[in-house]
Parts: sequence; C-alpha cells; structure tokens
Amino acid sequence: MTMSKVISTDEAVYRIIHHKNYRKLFLDGRFDKMNISETTIEDLRVIDKEQLCASASRIARKLLSGSHQGSRGLDSIFEETFTAWTLQTHREKIDLIFDFLESDFYEKYHEVPFIGEGLCIEQAFYEFIKNNIWKEGTALEGVVRNEFLLSLFKTLSKTKEPSFIVDQKYIKKNAASTYSVQLYEYRLNGDEIERKPHFVLYSTSGGQLICGEITPLIADILFHGGRSPFQNMGEVLKRHNVSIQTFLNTCNQLIRMGVIPHAA
Repeated sequence: MTMSKVISTDEAVYRIIHHKNYRKLFLDGRFDKMNISETTIEDLRVIDKEQLCASASRIARKLLSGSHQGSRGLDSIFEETFTAWTLQTHREKIDLIFDFLESDFYEKYHEVPFIGEGLCIEQAFYEFIKNNIWKEGTALEGVVRNEFLLSLFKTLSKTKEPSFIVDQKYIKKNAASTYSVQLYEYRLNGDEIERKPHFVLYSTSGGQLICGEITPLIADILFHGGRSPFQNMGEVLKRHNVSIQTFLNTCNQLIRMGVIPHAA
C-alpha cells in the first residue's frame, strides 16, 4: 500500500480539531488510517478526547456565531445562505461549518496578519460554497456572492489596509474608488426564484459604502471604462442606443457618488 508523508503530532492534533472525518478516526482508535508514526500514536493516546472534541466544537461555534469581543460570525454575514442551505438539506448550521473547516478553502484563510497572508473568511467561505454546493451562475450561488461582497466592501470602507488578501478578480480600482460590478442571473422574490438578470454595484470611497442595483448603461461604463469612461464613449453609445447627453449625465452621477474620478 502506498503511504503519503507521515504527519507530525502537532499536525495530527490540528486535523483532529478541524477535520471531522479525521477526528472520527481518532475517536474510533483507527490510528492505522491517520498516517502517523508510532511516537505520535503514543502522544495521542494520552490526550483527553473530550477536551479535543470540546475544542473542535468551540472553534466551529465561534466561526458560526462570532465572539464576545464583537467579531461577527458567518451566520450573521451569510444569513440568507444558511437559511437556504438548512431548508435544502435539513441539516444544522453547524454541520456546514464543520464541512467548511475540513476543506482546503478554510486553509486559505488567515485571521491575523503575522501568520502569513490569506483570504478573508468571507471569500474563503464563498469559494467553498461555490465549489462544493452551488455552482457559479445558479440562483443560490448569487445569494452567497452578494453576501460575501457586501461584507467585503463594508470592511474595505472601514480600513485602507486590510490584514487579508483582496482578490483582484472581485474588485476594480480607479482614482476615486474601489468597486465591483456583478451580474446576477436570478432574483429572489420571497420564496420564489425568478430568472431576471440584473447588475449590482458595490463601491467604497472615502469611507462611504454604496451597494445597489444599477442600470446596464452604468454597468457598461464601469466594466469597460471605470478608470476613464470617456475613452469608450462611442462604443457604449452604440451598445445602449443612448444620446451623448444621457451618457454624460450618467457619468456625472457616478462622479458625484464618488465611484469614478473627474475627467482629466
């Protein structure tokens, strides 16, 4: 049988705490399946199983509900996501957290800056959902993406230098703002899902947060010319069959909102 690299005692303890399937192997005494040395097996035999399980539960519940120090939990950030998932699967919210903790996407998240750069917890969770539960472009993936970006831009509106990597595929920058334009194919209307493509803008400038649905014209201006919208004015006019005055009025509106800079 081919064996992968034997892991250390510290890594084994980490996996026991964070990975539910690995933890079950430990609790069941299946050391032969844990890819550890005899020395590590002896180390683990003296560890209190109840204490490790309590640590695992504490980490998961802190991630779900936040801390007493005021940090938000995923449940409050992704409220609609958890509601939809529990209704669809008939499982508890904490089960989704345990699944997330066991994923590679959680490993890409770092809470504090001095242990290395990593994604924010919101993006790590969104990427986990997108790759494991609801594929990109589906109605419920759009729900998760919206909650992720809204939380991300709330954070960016409060700090100029976040302690995590800001993935450039989700944001654009110009001299006036940091922003993102997203196309959602579906709209939730109560308990119903209707196919109704629409654009949403997320933007922050000078501590101001803007989030809301925008017209296709505004989306086009920001998609193709957020840094200098007038460079592509002719193409935009043709695509949307609007007058120069309408285009200029729209650009002036975005300038007043602080989304795009004044023309040079």
